Amino acid sequence: MFADQAEEALTNEAVTGVQLLAHEDSALKAYHQTRSRYLADVPQRRAFNQIGEALPTIIVNGMVAGTWTWDNRTCTVRTSVISGRTTPAIRRQIQARAAALTQTLRSAWTPAHWDEAAIAAWRTAT
Repeated sequence: MFADQAEEALTNEAVTGVQLLAHEDSALKAYHQTRSRYLADVPQRRAFNQIGEALPTIIVNGMVAGTWTWDNRTCTVRTSVISGRTTPAIRRQIQARAAALTQTLRSAWTPAHWDEAAIAAWRTAT
């Protein structure tokens, strides 16, 4: 959970907007029968792999809008948004969340864990 999400949760109000769910997130995977509430008309293969594992998913206002991955080469979060599911403003919010998640995930690593390309990318981004 990001710091701004924690602050929102403390107000006891529903948190909506852009969320990046982790691989096998329990809210998305929980019950096969309820997946349609997140997917609407999106094919299940966009949010689940061939054996039913939930992919790292981008949720916008409670609906699947794409997926994200960790790029080991550049040590960044990469997003893949489903065409027609977002607006330019939402895509900017997704990129902001991806950048925040990148920084969070990088903070647990030191450059000693990275290859030369990752170190160069990290130096460029910071």
